[in-house]
Amino acid sequence: MKFWAHRKAWWTPGFAASIFIFAATGCGIPLSNQPTNIQVQGSPPTIAKQSPSTSSSTTTSIPSVEVPITIYLVDLYGHLYPVQRYVPISATLAEVVSALADGPTASESAFGIQSEVPADTRVESTTVSSNGTVVTIDFNSSFAQTAGISTIEAAAQVVITTLQFLPKATGVSFEINGTLVGPTVQGGQQVPIANRADYSSFLPPAISQSG
Repeated sequence: MKFWAHRKAWWTPGFAASIFIFAATGCGIPLSNQPTNIQVQGSPPTIAKQSPSTSSSTTTSIPSVEVPITIYLVDLYGHLYPVQRYVPISATLAEVVSALADGPTASESAFGIQSEVPADTRVESTTVSSNGTVVTIDFNSSFAQTAGISTIEAAAQVVITTLQFLPKATGVSFEINGTLVGPTVQGGQQVPIANRADYSSFLPPAISQSG
């Protein structure tokens, strides 16, 4: 009984509180009654957010699509000779007719193929009638720098090439710098509007028979 009384004597509330404070302090628990941030040692490093990578936009040029067309040059015997050229799919009649002024390739020239359309000929404009049957081509003055049979052959080249390129058309008219001159047809006369029949003696058999 004395021992228990003695034990009760030192086990006082103050002593118990001291032990709690000592234990709490040793464990690193803050005793302030104010809120504090708990420092956690060994916390993982902060991972920075990465924004999505923005790829630089590049413009890819689409290659031009070309299609074959038929133009008509002149062979050794004075007949129209069909040859193939490649032009952009959006090529205009002016571009097609201008190919006549470019003349034959080297291999074509070796076989005597030529063009009677002067090399410096330029198409100023082209006009198609409202019903699509008559085409008017306005040339610069260089187109008129031909004489004799060459004038007829140059006109035949333009007319037949135009009607081949525009299947709905049936006739072609010429202008020089805006002035109507009319194509020169076989026989040497000028007509307001020329068609295939006006060059029947110059046409290859396949075209002559198709009308």
